[in-house]
Amino acid sequence: MLHYRVLRAISDVYPTAVLGCYVAAMIVALAMMFIFPPGTLLLLGFGLAGLVLVVLLYRLLTMVVRADARLILGGGACPCCGRRMQTQRDESRPWACEWCEVTFLPSGAETDGVQSPTRHGEP
Repeated sequence: MLHYRVLRAISDVYPTAVLGCYVAAMIVALAMMFIFPPGTLLLLGFGLAGLVLVVLLYRLLTMVVRADARLILGGGACPCCGRRMQTQRDESRPWACEWCEVTFLPSGAETDGVQSPTRHGEP
């Protein structure tokens, strides 16, 4: 479970860290406009090219986190708290941990806790 928690923490911090890097690059480019103007264009080119890599890395990280969650859920445990979850469940419905109240979709994605309303008579 520790590897899931570490990957989830990285995926939570990753967008903020990338935004901070781009803001720092903008400040450097602003200062560079007066010192070395071609450097500003070069920094802009690196930033735009790096944006593709940043998005691809985030998607890869998200896929790894979801695959890890599915693997742990397949073993019958909650990826967040590590406790055993209910063993009999409908595969098309979300996993819900009774202990930490985290809900996982069948894809392995963690929901925000808002579940869809149930039909009449369904639990």
